[in-house]
Amino acid sequence: MEDGRSAVAVRLLDRALGEAPHAQARSDVRLELAEAHEREGNVAAATAVLGAILAETPGHAIAREQLLALHLRQGDFPRAVADLQALAASAPDDTTRMAVELRMGKLARDHMGDGPLALSAFVRALEIDPLG
Repeated sequence: MEDGRSAVAVRLLDRALGEAPHAQARSDVRLELAEAHEREGNVAAATAVLGAILAETPGHAIAREQLLALHLRQGDFPRAVADLQALAASAPDDTTRMAVELRMGKLARDHMGDGPLALSAFVRALEIDPLG
């Protein structure tokens, strides 16, 4: 946001976080807070907020996807792979897990030049759906 609105949003969301009555409400506020921090250019704070969501709710797919996107934008591909591994481990079904494994394989192949990692991810995807 322009002209300090992100800073105001961060302060308001910090206050709302203290008043959130339950885990889901805290997660919702934290997702907004992470986005506000990132708009401010405070990647470390955004990462910490997303980490807090994942510490409270390890399988929180939206927080993990936001953290993955942040790592990809930063070019931090090893952490992006770790995010994808966590998403695969907590995938709600085989179709989702297969898609995550394919994403991991493409990331390893196209951005990391890591053939063995790419191959192992593609093999895991193939084992989930051999006809896919």
